[in-house]
Amino acid sequence: MKKKPFVSLCMIVKNEEKVIKRCLDSVVDLIEDIIIVDTGSTDSTIKIIQEYENIQLFNFEWNNSFADARNFAASHAQGEWILVLDADEFLEPTNARAVLDDLKNSKDDVYAINIVNFVGSDGNRIIENKHVRLYKNSGVYKYTRAIHEQITHKDSKNFTIKLSELIAYHSGYMEEVVKNKQKTKRNKKLIDLQLKREKDGFDYYNLGNELKTEKKYEQALNAYVTAYKKKVDPFINWVPICLLNMTETLILLDRHNDALNVLQDAIRIYQDSADFLFIKGSIYLSQGRLEDAKQVFSLILNEKSTFKTVVKSSDSIEYLPSLRLGKIYELENNIEKAVTYYSKALNINNRCFDSLTSLMKILAVHTSAKETFELARPYLEFNQYDVIRFLLNEGLHELLSEIVEHITLDK
Repeated sequence: MKKKPFVSLCMIVKNEEKVIKRCLDSVVDLIEDIIIVDTGSTDSTIKIIQEYENIQLFNFEWNNSFADARNFAASHAQGEWILVLDADEFLEPTNARAVLDDLKNSKDDVYAINIVNFVGSDGNRIIENKHVRLYKNSGVYKYTRAIHEQITHKDSKNFTIKLSELIAYHSGYMEEVVKNKQKTKRNKKLIDLQLKREKDGFDYYNLGNELKTEKKYEQALNAYVTAYKKKVDPFINWVPICLLNMTETLILLDRHNDALNVLQDAIRIYQDSADFLFIKGSIYLSQGRLEDAKQVFSLILNEKSTFKTVVKSSDSIEYLPSLRLGKIYELENNIEKAVTYYSKALNINNRCFDSLTSLMKILAVHTSAKETFELARPYLEFNQYDVIRFLLNEGLHELLSEIVEHITLDK
C-alpha cells in the first residue's frame, strides 16, 4: 500500500511560463504530492509543468472565484497537510525543509507563513505580509471570497492561526509584472463582485489597495476609512496595513497633518512596529523639519531590537532610517555622519542606488577618483549604467573615466 504523503502542494495557475519553473524547482525535491490546477493558460505553462514527473495537472473552468479554484485543487490533495503557493512565489529549500520537518510534531491545524514581496521597478525593495497558506487536510477547512480568499472552518467555528517560520518569496508585485498581467483591472472586477455579496471591512481594504494603484487617491482614502470603521479587531492582520496605506494616501493627497494625526494613534496601538514611526519621520523630512526627522529616525535605530512586528516592510527598521539620516546629515553639511549612514544603508541593501550615488558624490569631492571607485566597485554590478548616467549629469568626469577604465561595459 502506497504511503500517504505528508504534505500536498496546491497551486492554481494561468499563463505563468515566465515563473512556473522557478517555483517548481524550489519545491519538487521537498514535496512529493503536487497538485496544479490550470484555469485557462494559452502560453507554454502546461508544457513546462508536464516536463516534471509526478505532478498532477487538472483543468478548472474559471468562474471568477479564486476560492472555488483553491478548493478544487485541495479536493485532489492526498497529504496530511496542504501548502498553498502561487506560481510567482518560490521557497528557499533549507528554510522549507526545516519547517516541514518541524510540522511533524505540530499540535496546531492552521499556519500563516511569511511572504516577502519584491516591489518597484527592479525588485530592490520589499514588502512583507503574513498569509494563511498551510493547513491540516482534515476536510474541515475551505476557502471563501472571490478574491484575496480566506481560510474558514466549514462549520463556521473559530480556530487559532499560528505563525510558521516558512518564507515564500514573491515577485508578482513588481511594476512590470503588474502592468503586463493587468492585475489591477482583474482584481477590481472581482472585488466589486465580492462587495455585492457582502460589505466587509476586509473587502473595502482590498478595494482601497486597487484604487490606490490606479492613483484614484480620494476614492482609495474613502475605502480605507470605511474598512477601518468596519474592523472587528485592530490586530487582525489587514487592519494595521490598512492604516499604513491610509497614511500613505493622505501624503499623496498632500494632507500631511492629517496623516500625522492618524500616525499618532497608530504608533500608540502598534508599539512593536517601526513602520508608522518611519512614515512620521519621512513626513517631517518632507516638511523640512530636519531636527524632528532626525530624532525619529535615530529613535528607530536605537530601539531597533524592540520592533518585533513588521506591518509592511522590515526596511523601516534599519535600512531606510539609515538612508534618511544620511540625507539629513548631507543637508546639514555634516559629511562624516552622512558618509557613515549612507554606508550603513548600502551595507544593508547593496542594490541601493541612492546610497551609492550619494556616497560617490560626497567622496568625489573629498578623496581621489581612484579611492572613490574602489569603495564603489563592489556595488556597481547592480547599477552600473544608472551610475554612469548619474556621473554624467553631475559632471563627475574624472570618476567616470576611472570607472570606464576598470569595468567591462556593453558597447
